[in-house]
Amino acid sequence: MIDWQPLLEGRTDGRGIAVGGVRVGDSLDALPRENTQLHPQSPSEQRGSKDGEVFDITEDERWVPVPRDVLLAELRQYGGLVYAGQVTYVVADGEIRQIWVRGTVLSHLPFATEADIERWLGPASGIERTHGWIIRHYPERHLSVAWHDKENRLQHVALGPVDWVPPTFGAKEVLREWLAAGYSGLDPGWKEPEDRASSQWVQHARVTALLRAFALGSPEDFAEGRFLEEKPLSAYPRATEALGWYLKESPGRDRPDTLSRLFSWLLTYRLKAEHLLRLNSGWLSASSPGIVTALRVTGRANTGVEAALAEVNALIEELIAPEGKRVTERELIERWGWPEVDLDQLRFEEL
Repeated sequence: MIDWQPLLEGRTDGRGIAVGGVRVGDSLDALPRENTQLHPQSPSEQRGSKDGEVFDITEDERWVPVPRDVLLAELRQYGGLVYAGQVTYVVADGEIRQIWVRGTVLSHLPFATEADIERWLGPASGIERTHGWIIRHYPERHLSVAWHDKENRLQHVALGPVDWVPPTFGAKEVLREWLAAGYSGLDPGWKEPEDRASSQWVQHARVTALLRAFALGSPEDFAEGRFLEEKPLSAYPRATEALGWYLKESPGRDRPDTLSRLFSWLLTYRLKAEHLLRLNSGWLSASSPGIVTALRVTGRANTGVEAALAEVNALIEELIAPEGKRVTERELIERWGWPEVDLDQLRFEEL
């Protein structure tokens, strides 16, 4: 049984709560030997796990159990996870870095509803939405509390340092959202989807929120680069360098639509390239040696494509935000209509 009362009363933070007699910051040696499963982040790629046990996979595909002392040594050196029933200990540098608690051991917490979390702990420093969970982070208290949105229940409590940081958005994220929307098959005319509960509506809302936040106009304006009309070329050094051949041949003849046309075609090209880069993503598994070989060859080719696109990406990002502007997710939500929805989870539920 875990005594949560000191945490609820503010007399300690997540580091002071003992789980199975172990606290955050304790040595790996403090963990009980009985009823624990060790899963180090081993550098070996020939590893597998089954029924909680870790195996080395030999070249002739035999599964050989890894001795516990080897797993402990690897945990100490590389870090990893230790499972003990409904508790997961995260190990790093030979110490317990975090403790994740799930299931019935949470029943003594007074969080019958989602609102109870902040009623007892106060406003969270940040809220994350992932895997269908709504996670409230309290970094100053070394604590995170996750609520299962669909099942309307407490999902887990994480004790220890909070690694999550509030997301911010810049030109790279604007481009990423645009490409994701285009790839997902959103209406090319950018008509708002009617079903506001659909992932396509969320995707549309995310893109339009970013365009408003960065003063990039409507989706049609953005695609055509109209936000760049009458902008001085001097504000875009990377684009100026790329246009150097033209400026050298035609000094003083900079056309007012030069930047718009540059952006529009780069964006069109980049979206076409995105379809190529994601072409293999639909394969979850393949048994045909022909398909497997094709996927490997095209995967290697796509690695080269991604590297070659670096210059294209850099130009597009400079044209979107030449001064490196960034906005927080909270600002996007409060000012620009960014939807508070776990898009990845929504897509998963639509499958």
